[in-house]
Amino acid sequence: MISARPVTVGTAATAEAPELLTLPSSIFEAGPTSSVKVNHKAEVCVRQCYYSVPVSYAGRRVSVRIGAALVEVWAATGISDSGISGFFYAARAGC
Repeated sequence: MISARPVTVGTAATAEAPELLTLPSSIFEAGPTSSVKVNHKAEVCVRQCYYSVPVSYAGRRVSVRIGAALVEVWAATGISDSGISGFFYAARAGC
């Protein structure tokens, strides 16, 4: 029992368990997203590490999400009837 509390933590957890929602079935990564410019060597610099992207993106801005295990890079080149076109790339985080 926690001092000044009428019930134990276990009792309180049991009482509120029916009110809790189930965990989502898909993974949600809440890493920060930023926009970076692709250099002339078709690389993006993320936290002082360089990652290659398609050479056609040299000089353009792409979006980057930094996660615990992955660095995700993507760029939308247009929107058509079939959806958003562009590229997506994921690499292991670290230099």
